[in-house]
Amino acid sequence: MEQTTHSTIKDPASLVRKQPFSLERLLSHIDAGPVEESEAFVQTIYEQRRAQFQILASRKGC
Repeated sequence: MEQTTHSTIKDPASLVRKQPFSLERLLSHIDAGPVEESEAFVQTIYEQRRAQFQILASRKGC
């Protein structure tokens, strides 16, 4: 695991500030990873949601 030094982090995210909250600023500190990995993650979430809805629908007798 790569260690990050304080000198490589620019303006670390903090929720306690005088400035208004900025989701964009907070998210700028997150490494999203490769596009393929993100797409696979989203696809898995959709598949799980579909399966959950199918189970609920079958319990209701739809």
